[in-house]
Amino acid sequence: GPNFWRIIQEDPVRSVTNVTLIFKQPVLAGDPYSCVEGLVIKHQASGGAVWSNETTLTQFHSFQWRKEAHTVTVMSRNTLGISTRNSNMTLLHQPKRRCVRLFSGVANASCVHLSWSLLSDRPVPQSFVIEWIDLNKDPEQDVSLTERLQWVRVHSASRDLSLCRRFYGSEEFTLYPVFADGEGEPVRYTATRSDPAAYILLLIIAFLSVVLFVTLVMSQNQMRKLVWKDVPNPKKCS
Repeated sequence: GPNFWRIIQEDPVRSVTNVTLIFKQPVLAGDPYSCVEGLVIKHQASGGAVWSNETTLTQFHSFQWRKEAHTVTVMSRNTLGISTRNSNMTLLHQPKRRCVRLFSGVANASCVHLSWSLLSDRPVPQSFVIEWIDLNKDPEQDVSLTERLQWVRVHSASRDLSLCRRFYGSEEFTLYPVFADGEGEPVRYTATRSDPAAYILLLIIAFLSVVLFVTLVMSQNQMRKLVWKDVPNPKKCS
């Protein structure tokens, strides 16, 4: 089945939680190299209820989640049946276990390097998910959270990740430890980078300021020479 993640949005008015599943790089229908025709999304609640939804190849799928523990399994399907190697996700409202000791990052002109360490007395997660979102909101663009949020799954043995791409302003990175029975406590890091054009503009302004200062000093010296040239030397006067 496909690799997938989720976006969780609370709805306090109706006392439900809206969950949107995000499928990583879905295979497009009609691709001659793909035999996947759609997805089967299996739900299992803590009370024992089990149900499934079938959908075409898509990038998102939403459903409502209430208070009970909820396990989601996403499977690929075609004319031969459904996939046998699938990923599960368990959603829990209870407090999440803490296992990350430190999560930090370093940003330069082209990359953000993230690193983390774990508490020594905690179990190691099955994997990590790092998601990031641009904090610079453009009021003229109505972009949904599903379009702004990006994510990547990282192997459980990894302790760092480099994301190389262009971004300016601030982005928030969140590290989620993922266990077989649910998610661990997430940790966050905010990276801020300025637009290189701003640095270039500051350099130009600084250079012009220096040139102007030197020009003024030279002009003053030249004026002094001209003025004192016309004034007679009192020592040579009789």
